[in-house]
Amino acid sequence: MTVPPHAVYEKTSESDICNICLQQQQTRLTLDHVPPKSTLPMRQVLVKPYFHKAVRTVGSQSGVKYRTLCVTCNRDRLGRSYDPALIEMCRQARRLHRNADLITQQPFIEIDVGKVIRSVLGHLLAAKDHTPRSRADDDMRAFVMDPSSTTLNSLRILYWAHPDRSIRLMRDTLIVQFGQPQLDMVRCDMLVWYPLGFLVCDRPTFNMPCLDDYLGLVGPVPVPLRALASGVLERWLGQVGMVTGAPSDSAYQADHPQKPEIEW
Repeated sequence: MTVPPHAVYEKTSESDICNICLQQQQTRLTLDHVPPKSTLPMRQVLVKPYFHKAVRTVGSQSGVKYRTLCVTCNRDRLGRSYDPALIEMCRQARRLHRNADLITQQPFIEIDVGKVIRSVLGHLLAAKDHTPRSRADDDMRAFVMDPSSTTLNSLRILYWAHPDRSIRLMRDTLIVQFGQPQLDMVRCDMLVWYPLGFLVCDRPTFNMPCLDDYLGLVGPVPVPLRALASGVLERWLGQVGMVTGAPSDSAYQADHPQKPEIEW
């Protein structure tokens, strides 16, 4: 898999079906920015999906763009209802990054948990060049479409403050941790950019707070925010094995993978 010019993906099949609501559209699908453009820093960032053969890196100031959503899901459901909560979470995380040298105890931020989760899951659903229909995708879709839901079934959502400025996007991936007493495999999706990282998985893979633990609480609520040190996510992913859903399915390993380090 390679990154196309200008980091724009078109659907390769069912090009008139929205990836979120699954409704067939009479007009062309719209471009969704992953992550949302308003959450990105003004300076140029680097885009590189996590696939074994994706060696090309592309400069982009608006993330990776996928023509996969209808106007209603893109503009109204994500853009107007859910993305503002994620933008506010980014604002608070950036402030903590800028003042990291002043942090002496566990920091907390106030967010609307349900809306942040729906924003992240909605953009992950958008980030496929075909219509996502796996069990995990169905669980994501059901949660995004029902604003009153407080359950994600088997999904867990790890989150952290991320210090590095490259976008990292990973979909339908098995993380294989070699060197354990038993072979350990975790299914996950990942969306990482400055200043946040999210890992959607069937069980936690390292020691970070889970956003879904705070589901059902009304309005903005305080949640803890921990930070990875610069570069440790890259090193960790280089030590575990990954099997992707891309045409170039691959697995690789390194000896004795270590858990990512925590900075604050």
